Amino acid sequence: MKLLFEKIIDAVKSKNITIHNYHESELFNKFGNKLWADVQRFSKYTPDGRYEKIVFDELDNAVNNQLDYDNFLKRIENSLESLSVPCLILVPLNFINDDDIATDLTLSNNIRLFKTDKPQIDKGIWRTKSKKSNLEEYFEHTVYAQLSREHIVTAKDRNFFNYPILTIFVNNIDWKVEIESGRIVSAAYAFIRMIEFDTKLDCGGWGYLMRAEHNPAHVYGVYYNETHVSPKPPYDSGYGYSLRFQCSPILDISTKDFINNKAHLTEFTTLLTQYINCCFKDERLLSQFSLTKIRRWQNAIQMYNSAYENASIEKYDEALVLLLVILESLFISNSGNKKEKVIKALVDFFQGDSNFSESLIRQLITSTYKLRNKFVHEGMGIDNEYVYLKSLNDYQGEVMGMKPFAHSELGLVSKHCRELYVLFILVGRVLRSYTCEIS
Repeated sequence: MKLLFEKIIDAVKSKNITIHNYHESELFNKFGNKLWADVQRFSKYTPDGRYEKIVFDELDNAVNNQLDYDNFLKRIENSLESLSVPCLILVPLNFINDDDIATDLTLSNNIRLFKTDKPQIDKGIWRTKSKKSNLEEYFEHTVYAQLSREHIVTAKDRNFFNYPILTIFVNNIDWKVEIESGRIVSAAYAFIRMIEFDTKLDCGGWGYLMRAEHNPAHVYGVYYNETHVSPKPPYDSGYGYSLRFQCSPILDISTKDFINNKAHLTEFTTLLTQYINCCFKDERLLSQFSLTKIRRWQNAIQMYNSAYENASIEKYDEALVLLLVILESLFISNSGNKKEKVIKALVDFFQGDSNFSESLIRQLITSTYKLRNKFVHEGMGIDNEYVYLKSLNDYQGEVMGMKPFAHSELGLVSKHCRELYVLFILVGRVLRSYTCEIS
């Protein structure tokens, strides 16, 4: 890289490579790819025109001041750092019952939960509230812009304010936050789902979803302002994007149990904070072993949502395969007897936990691997057995994202559904306890 950088400096100095013609240079393309690989290890970066300008400003500076590559790279990092802005991710928590939330909740310095704040509409005409809501006040003081509820509802999603809003504050470059936001939103839903998986729903098992008065939102928002904007009013409208959910936007849980359980809220906040830190990590501070652990854990969180949603519409075989893939990806290499390696890893992981003894783990994993192999190799599994136990014209419609097993009578389903239920709990416990160290 040192020799390559010296060649680039000579080309920039002689004006053979400029910001206007660098795309045509094979030499610069080689240099640019290596430089971008280094930049992507930073916690803050963006590939857009701002980065392009920074690179050539610093190349000119390197020519004038005879900088080596390391100092050149450090100056690029500092310039990218200056592009950081306070960003807010706004996430509607669909079907969380607002009536069960007594007041807005500050879960951490960066994560808050605001009660529903529906815009006032009278015969299709917007009515301005005399007093700003807590969400609007927090929004203004955080990103130094006004929260235009009317614009969000009319242009983005008319159901955006139907349910409580989770806000996540991140100080980073707007592009980077937008890119990571989808995974963060999906992770937030995943953590709530796995924490509440074995908690009974309201009303004897039908949950708030079945009694909800309002439709769910289908987008979340990322909002920010320009760099160096004054934190003092008057505020402008700011900038932002409304993006679609990456997972089925349903939280079919008992709101009272989740909101009133301090341990659950604390665990949710801790897990989500850890996930956010993983999204904006400085890779230079971590070993390759740690980076691999982090990526596998983040990927496993996303797979958990897929397994959950498959099970919610009674696609149990697909859910089972995904759950076993999660365990394999976290604990073993792709060689040898996977089943035995998973059993050994889980026994070590749950050592001292009476809820998951060695005998229970061995029986559960052995049985579910048999089901997995039968499905993968023969096309037969839980679904084939289950379909003959109920009418295909069942009166109960299935909605992706509803809590698995909570809306069916376990006595009328395959005995293997119970094993899958326990496997969900086990995988959730693993993901909630998996350690990813971030400096």
